[in-house]
Amino acid sequence: MFSCTNCDAQYPKWQGRCNECGKWGTVIESQQTKATIGIAGYKSLDPASIVEIKSVDYSKSYRFSSGLSEMDNVLGGGFVEGSLALLGGQPGVGKSTLLLQVIDNLIKTKKSIMYVAGEESPEQIKHRAERLSLSIGDMKCITATNLDLIIGTVIKDKPNVLVVDSIQTIWTENAEGSAGGVAQVRATTTKLLDIAKTYNITIIIVGHVTKDGAVAGPKTLEHLVDVVLYLEGDRLEQTRLLRSVKNRFGPSGEVGVLSMTKNGLEAVKSSATIFMKSEKNIPGTVIGAFVDGSQVFFTDVQVLIEKSVSAYPRRVVSGYDVSRLQILLAVIHKHIGVNLTGFDIYLQLSSNIKKGNSSLDASICVAILSSFYDKPVSAECVVVGEVGLNGLLRNTNSLIKIIREATKVGFQEIIVPKSTKSLTSKAIKVSQIEYIQDIRKQFGFRKK
Repeated sequence: MFSCTNCDAQYPKWQGRCNECGKWGTVIESQQTKATIGIAGYKSLDPASIVEIKSVDYSKSYRFSSGLSEMDNVLGGGFVEGSLALLGGQPGVGKSTLLLQVIDNLIKTKKSIMYVAGEESPEQIKHRAERLSLSIGDMKCITATNLDLIIGTVIKDKPNVLVVDSIQTIWTENAEGSAGGVAQVRATTTKLLDIAKTYNITIIIVGHVTKDGAVAGPKTLEHLVDVVLYLEGDRLEQTRLLRSVKNRFGPSGEVGVLSMTKNGLEAVKSSATIFMKSEKNIPGTVIGAFVDGSQVFFTDVQVLIEKSVSAYPRRVVSGYDVSRLQILLAVIHKHIGVNLTGFDIYLQLSSNIKKGNSSLDASICVAILSSFYDKPVSAECVVVGEVGLNGLLRNTNSLIKIIREATKVGFQEIIVPKSTKSLTSKAIKVSQIEYIQDIRKQFGFRKK
């Protein structure tokens, strides 16, 4: 059998280029092992130990704090001893900075730390720590990339926490291919998981992220580890989102909001309004709301509509799905009668917002009409709701929570879909809209 060392695709014969990943010279011959034990031979094997679920005491799983409140919330209370966590993110987003801050906090709690520096020298690590005013002098650092040498050192030293930066630089002689390939990443991660469970060591590995936003290497890497965290954000902006994609010891999908400062990453206190930058009544700008994890966020939805001078009008979208925008434009044309086929449309949202937030549909429609009619919408008003193909505004998750958070922030009015039960609040005006046609009447948009 021949397999690709980059994506692990298999072929019955050799070929120069892999059809799956497009790499050249990565298809090599691999030995296939065959089972040597027959059905009768299994009877001679020693049985595995059987554990009754009622006798399991999960309270023995000890947690310890990372020292960062936002990270503890995302982890469900902190790290668990003997767990394997993966931290992914784009280059320069702040993964190493975040880990050094966690290490600094753990050292203060008398935890022994070992740092495997596969990409940086100890001098670079110390320089970054001094720049951030961190005290990591008691941290032990090794620069080896051979997994067998690393494991031998870990077993001898037995640290409480092991940090591997990054998993794509570690290799082992027991797997084929170069470091960072599918076979190497899978083999090294599996062995690290075995070490974490056997010696009760908390291991944190850093994974690179590709242009598509996935961890470089095999997707099975996420299935092997206990916790998958992503640090998201634009390097040119201060805001960072720490997202839990997988968590075997707590709820997944939690989001922590951090801000990059000269002292490192710090928790954002008023995180609900971090995506809001405009406080004026401007045509084409509307405040929308969505829920990510367990937190409510408010964001500026900015739309610019201009008569197109070309035969093919432009649809330029930032932070949103362009195909979803096309659907909303079709709904507006069908149910409101506004034809925008001859206009260039520019839509901008924050790059940190997940593109699947359907609760922003209604605010985007209002922003489109606001820009088209050149009529501003009050900056004290929030628009929430999902728009269906039939023009009906549908409820979104945690609508009551959004109304409560809008009241705390200080908004005067919130536009929500009309539901079966009446939504009222003494501190904020709640206006309900059933169909998208009612938007024109609600905001006073006049026909051109």
